[in-house]
Amino acid sequence: MSELTITKDGQYLTRDGREFKIYEFGVNNNQCAFGAVKTNGIWEPAIWSMDGRQIGPGSSAYCDLVEKPKTATLDVWFNVYLRNGVPYLGTFGHDTKVEADYAALPHRIDCFRIERVIQLPPKG
Repeated sequence: MSELTITKDGQYLTRDGREFKIYEFGVNNNQCAFGAVKTNGIWEPAIWSMDGRQIGPGSSAYCDLVEKPKTATLDVWFNVYLRNGVPYLGTFGHDTKVEADYAALPHRIDCFRIERVIQLPPKG
């Protein structure tokens, strides 16, 4: 595993995206954390080493903890035009409505915004 060290302040996911809770950090001379993983609607006890690996009976790599990916929110504005009576998007997205308005051609019929949260690639 990577050089992950789970902490109370960290944000994590299980490798397969299941909901989990950690109830106690640094147990057994700061070697593990106790908690639970939700499987098919049922909370099941779980133990993780401080590097995020699930350990103990019934452990699975799917329940290993990984750092929650960083995200960013994109706001993109698009101009809408008509071609043969059918609406279509302009070729470029714009960072602001002001930019979209400035770039609009005279036959624009609308302008709209799309907001999307994207996952950033890991550093390295």
